[in-house]
Amino acid sequence: MKRDILLLCIISMLGLLIFTNVDHILWLTEYSKTGINWTEELFPLLINNIIWLSLIPLFLIWKTQKELSKSIFILLIATVLVQVATTVFAQITNDPLEAGLPFVIITIPLSIILLIFVVKELRSKT
Repeated sequence: MKRDILLLCIISMLGLLIFTNVDHILWLTEYSKTGINWTEELFPLLINNIIWLSLIPLFLIWKTQKELSKSIFILLIATVLVQVATTVFAQITNDPLEAGLPFVIITIPLSIILLIFVVKELRSKT
């Protein structure tokens, strides 16, 4: 059961990664000024992709059949729920700053905590 939920979380995070990246690029092409400086415009997207770095060790844990501890499993579920909630909120709001604020304040720190503990778990089990 835990492994199925782990796989579901990985798939959800991967789907959110693709959706937010495509949505950001579409938003840029629609609302940016002519003569877009892509390096400058895509920098916030790169920062937001920090959220998804935990996908790599999570996939390795799933692939190697390793078991997650209960606390990391709960943190994983909480992180995915927050990622979904902030993505939905970003779609509802019209202000780009207001849409990005929950990512910066809530999602990125929570995802970094998840990344740290999942890497630690992966290293301790090998």
